[in-house]
Amino acid sequence: MGRTGGRYACLEEFHISWQTRRAVKVKVVMGFELLGVGVDLGHTVYSRTANLGLRIWGRVWVEEMQALLDTERITTQPIWELENGFEGIVRGLHILQAGKAQGQKLVVRIPW
Repeated sequence: MGRTGGRYACLEEFHISWQTRRAVKVKVVMGFELLGVGVDLGHTVYSRTANLGLRIWGRVWVEEMQALLDTERITTQPIWELENGFEGIVRGLHILQAGKAQGQKLVVRIPW
């Protein structure tokens, strides 16, 4: 943040007492906003009204990202798939705690 302000984007609720300067604008980012539908979670920072503009922007962004993936200008982390549903989640947490998942994306399929 510069002396004259800036923008701070976060994934979790930002308590107003942490904001020491009015010139810094805070935005809690919610990925589901790109779906273009409203989400009401009560009186929380996580609730959003439907926003067609973000929906349109999201579609353009997805196309741009897919083109980068298709041409291998960007790549994803290799996937490490863990089995056994909820047991796999516990195993995955142990793997993360041990620092053994660096450079990999842990995925656990949960059966319905």
